[in-house]
Amino acid sequence: MTVSLRDAAGVSIGLSQGSLLIGRAPSCHIVVSDPHASRRHVLVLEGEGCALVVPLGRTQIELGGVLISEPTEARHGDVLVLGGTRFTFEVPELPTTPAWSLEVGGRNYPVRRPGFRVGGNESADVRLPGWPADGAKLFPVTGALLAELDGPVATTARVDDSGLARLGDGSRLECGGFSVVVRASIAALETADWNPAPSHAAIELMPNGALLRLTLEREHRVWLPQKRGDLVAALLSPLAGVRPGDWVSDDQLVQRVWGSESVTRTQLNTLIHRTRVSLSGAGLNGPSLLERAPGGGATRLRLAKDAEVSVA
Repeated sequence: MTVSLRDAAGVSIGLSQGSLLIGRAPSCHIVVSDPHASRRHVLVLEGEGCALVVPLGRTQIELGGVLISEPTEARHGDVLVLGGTRFTFEVPELPTTPAWSLEVGGRNYPVRRPGFRVGGNESADVRLPGWPADGAKLFPVTGALLAELDGPVATTARVDDSGLARLGDGSRLECGGFSVVVRASIAALETADWNPAPSHAAIELMPNGALLRLTLEREHRVWLPQKRGDLVAALLSPLAGVRPGDWVSDDQLVQRVWGSESVTRTQLNTLIHRTRVSLSGAGLNGPSLLERAPGGGATRLRLAKDAEVSVA
């Protein structure tokens, strides 16, 4: 699947490498002459059945008729407006059958994308009365279905040290009198123990965040808000004596990310949790890649032996 942007003249450019940069700089994939545009104004990342639009410049952009200033998902047919320039998103339908589904009251609901939501909110993908607005946010990754749970939602699955539940075939989510049973396809069960480490990791710091590229069976591109980007950059370029992929102490991470600010362990764990969610939202196994040491005290971004690493 390749997401494309089509301009008003009908010319299309695809995200063949998983991302596309728009701005006035000659190095951008699409160079615009609008004087109100920044040199690097918009980053577009390919997702599963969607694209993620990340504003980088100071001027707001319009997506689907709404002004945005935060990373926002774009669907097929959405129009991106930057000054006097317009692009239409062309997003092919997902060709494969989802590996995971939810069984509720004898009916099945396929989990079709990362960030699939089950809750009481009207915008939830599966709406259940009596559940919190975003009771469960689900992330299909290789070999598992990860869940970020809210409030009173309980699960029979194991929850990691920073709050992500690792669901498997038969796992249950329960709240408000509803029992949701997770069902896995044969393909999901066959890869349950497949857990590779990245052979290449590169992070590029940008305005408001960072673009992380991890190569496993293919290259994954992940947008990380600022402190999440700072955390991963600190793990990939630790101080002397520590190699990328090794355990980095909490004290070093706090100093690199927050400087002289006073920070609690809870704040660090929250940042690690949110970074795992960002990785999982890109189809990666966040808890498996971003590990906490047994008993706490240190963190690492798991890498393959002799992995190539770059920080820019």
